[in-house]
Amino acid sequence: MPTSLTSTWDAFQPPPAGTAVRRRPEFEEMWRAPWEIEPYELAPGTEPCQPAEVLEYVRFVDGLIDGTVDDLDLESQESGFSWYPNISKLSHQLMNLRHLQGHVGQLSELLLQHGVDTNWVAKVNRMLP
Repeated sequence: MPTSLTSTWDAFQPPPAGTAVRRRPEFEEMWRAPWEIEPYELAPGTEPCQPAEVLEYVRFVDGLIDGTVDDLDLESQESGFSWYPNISKLSHQLMNLRHLQGHVGQLSELLLQHGVDTNWVAKVNRMLP
């Protein structure tokens, strides 16, 4: 998340305390040895997020978008992240869009495998209250 919705690593804002969807210890375990987990499966003992928790997180992220986009310096020759040392901010944002597109495709495929069709929204005035 930090590289997708912040201008620099220092600008990253974790969800506020009390937000249902936040970094849980069991989520961290999924990064330690991902080869031990079947693709698209949760680590043993991990409880999936509930729809209300996900919507709460979506509202949090949605509230960051306007300010974050307004603050982006797309003319900067620095990405703002040490692990992307030779990429401009504009290229970094384009890379993030391509990366996100891949995950949306994965999610769509998983949903279709489970019989869930998606109703894509082409234009939104503001979906969230």
